[in-house]
Amino acid sequence: MSTAPDALATPSIDALLGEMIATLALAANAYLDPKDGPSDLEAAALACDVAGLAFERIAPRLRPEERTGLAGLLTQIRLSIVKKRG
Repeated sequence: MSTAPDALATPSIDALLGEMIATLALAANAYLDPKDGPSDLEAAALACDVAGLAFERIAPRLRPEERTGLAGLLTQIRLSIVKKRG
């Protein structure tokens, strides 16, 4: 007898990666401007790079508005990293 709940559905890979990209982007922003302590530019860049790679892979499968929104978010974070690095 299986103990797995019958109600759990397999998530769409598009939705799953979209959420992962958004989570990594939010983390990158948090590393750039933490509530306490100095910025961690390396962590911000790493989170942004991984999000960017996932975005490049999933972009053709996204709706145009999702693609535009995520691309803009990643661009904004990249620019913030460059500005903080000086």
